[in-house]
Amino acid sequence: MKVERIVFVHPFLLHYHLPRLQALAEECRKAGILFHNIELASHMGTYRSFVENAQTRFSNVTLFPKQSLESIPTNRTWLSLRKSLDELRPDVLFIYGYSLGVMRSAKFWAERHGIPTVMISDSNEFDKRRYRILEFPKSLFVSRVDAAFVGGTNSSLYLEKLGIPRQRIVLGYDVIDNRAFCQQADQNRTRIIEVRHKWNLPESYFLYVGRIIKEKNLRGLLDAYMEYAESIGRKSVPWSLVICGSGPEEEELRQHAHSVSGQSGASILFYGPVHQPDIIDFYSAASCFVLPSISESWGLVINEAMACGLPVISSRKAGCAADLVKDGVTGWLFDPFDLHELARLMLNVHSVGSSARIEMGEQGRHLISEWGLERFSQGALESAQVALRHRNRSWGCRKDIPES
Repeated sequence: MKVERIVFVHPFLLHYHLPRLQALAEECRKAGILFHNIELASHMGTYRSFVENAQTRFSNVTLFPKQSLESIPTNRTWLSLRKSLDELRPDVLFIYGYSLGVMRSAKFWAERHGIPTVMISDSNEFDKRRYRILEFPKSLFVSRVDAAFVGGTNSSLYLEKLGIPRQRIVLGYDVIDNRAFCQQADQNRTRIIEVRHKWNLPESYFLYVGRIIKEKNLRGLLDAYMEYAESIGRKSVPWSLVICGSGPEEEELRQHAHSVSGQSGASILFYGPVHQPDIIDFYSAASCFVLPSISESWGLVINEAMACGLPVISSRKAGCAADLVKDGVTGWLFDPFDLHELARLMLNVHSVGSSARIEMGEQGRHLISEWGLERFSQGALESAQVALRHRNRSWGCRKDIPES
């Protein structure tokens, strides 16, 4: 059976969703497949600062425009979504995860109408503490989906444990528009002095990009950076630490940075939230990217840094680490609870020399080129076909599944 109509349901769209869905829409057009995306709301509180008012070039409907998802009652959201699904009647339905009740209702709707489902997920077993009492009911739901489209290896292993056979799992959901990052970074490096002057950036620096929340472990990053600065300060001038982002931990972090900076030549610079495409300036001028998270389902900033040709230092708790960070080749991995190890790695990347860092950045670019928009499009279409072939017929068209 040929897939003729695909529908995605996203809670809300962020800047990195748009190029993915535009690329998929183009591939669907070439294949004669109708593609639609349903966005439940315009934003969600914790991600509101990341929402950008970009125009979509694919079929998209926002059920509750200019509203936050948390502010809309679940039953109201589901009634609106069900109306859209009744109208669109996809051959394959993509749902975003399993934590939102409205996504579970969409799955039950699909079962009632004999429509195969693909679950999008980049969760992994270690991105948060898992409780056995909760994992069992979760597995009852997850094992009923017909296929999964996931971020990478760690997500795949987790869903296998929850009951989806490996042959029904496709990798490649967590990608970025590599070409845009590569091209802009290369252009920036031809005028790097101008870029540094524009943002008043130091000549050499470690870079962090992301939200300033507890899970990102930025207090640990600051402490490791100070240990590095004290070590290198006896031999040469330490690099600066540049932090781009905002969040509830920001004020406390700034105060801590103020209390320790200035020692041993240390320099910690906060730039607040920097959005696309300006953030590419920061990647282009950096010496190394650092992601210190103690919990990170994937870590798209690693994709961005590698596309810009940067070596990376990544926490082993980042979901992307298994696929993107090859220790000693594209970057280095560390235990985020061992800040001495992070400080040693910062000292190491400072000491290896620019040619070695450039080579590592090039290796990263080569690897990340396999995780681009084409992989997303192909993965989405492949997972749709997998779902169609392996639909759970024992649940299809059941009459005892509730409508809401």
